[in-house]
Amino acid sequence: MVSDALPSRAARPRGVYAKTPQRQREIVEAAAAVFAARGYSGGSLRQVAKDIGVSVTSVMHHFSSKELLLEAVLEHADSEAIREIDLDPARDGLRVTIVRLAETGQEHPNLLRLLAVLSSEASAVEHPAHEWFVERYQRVVEGMAGWIDADPTLDLAPDNARVLARRIVALWDGLQLQWLLRPDFDLVAELDAAVAALVDQARRAELPH
Repeated sequence: MVSDALPSRAARPRGVYAKTPQRQREIVEAAAAVFAARGYSGGSLRQVAKDIGVSVTSVMHHFSSKELLLEAVLEHADSEAIREIDLDPARDGLRVTIVRLAETGQEHPNLLRLLAVLSSEASAVEHPAHEWFVERYQRVVEGMAGWIDADPTLDLAPDNARVLARRIVALWDGLQLQWLLRPDFDLVAELDAAVAALVDQARRAELPH
């Protein structure tokens, strides 16, 4: 959650900063737009401040470094799109759950673009978000494997479930990037069809030879 990445409210003075949570959110959202358009390297605190009509000093009162602001932006992008979705693969199955999340993601293209831009930059080990994305992909793959395990219609060995999870995540990212570049196809339909093919392949791999 965004609030987990922000400085503690109790440590701040009252009065002029009484609306701190609102200002923090404004800064995070402005930074998300700047980083999505220019990347982390090309984006600046000065541009973030300019976009919301405050000084760089004001931005740095809430986020003492660009790296801390980046962390808050990433947590915002990672959680905002699914904040109010009821996802239950045990109830709905893997494919329906994926479709619901993909449909919601399409409603937040700027957040998807932000993650796509920053994940590409963060492939460099020295990038400040490198470890964050390494951990995120581990968490996402583990989460997808959990969805596969929860689906009552699937019965895959743990190793096969993890391989399937990794392939679904890679497929999803690839189709999503193509859709961001040129949204002239039905992303959700193509994702669902491709996941169905991967699931069928995984099931056949479980059959005895």
